[in-house]
Amino acid sequence: MVPNQAIVNISASERAAHTWVRTNLLPFYRCVRIRTLLVGNEVLSDHANRPTWFHLVPAMHNIKLALASLCIRNVKVSTTFAMDTLESSFPLSRGTFRRDIAVPVVLPLLNPNLIPLDYADALFRTAKPTYIDPINGLRYTNLQ
Repeated sequence: MVPNQAIVNISASERAAHTWVRTNLLPFYRCVRIRTLLVGNEVLSDHANRPTWFHLVPAMHNIKLALASLCIRNVKVSTTFAMDTLESSFPLSRGTFRRDIAVPVVLPLLNPNLIPLDYADALFRTAKPTYIDPINGLRYTNLQ
């Protein structure tokens, strides 16, 4: 995981991202099955580091470029979200992110040109719905 304190530097420099990947991921890449590289740990929950929030997406982008430059294409780049990043979570169809992060941080994360969204690895473990949204009737199953 890219530590929170490295995000600003990595967001500002593709070279810093490349150095971080070469130092912290590459030595283990051939002998350990690495599927996801997380950038930061619940960065958006730490209000004391609010300026870092706006460096998260550029840092993820630079890490993705560094992986590609090393011909590493099967490692996904992501970040962690704590429940406090949600303004509302129920019902699911009305779920929203906090206003302070929705547009400047979360919306860019959903840009498939910047960070490709790949749900191909998602496995539905049950065909039976575990929750039916009362607002729109959508059926949700366990996504693991």
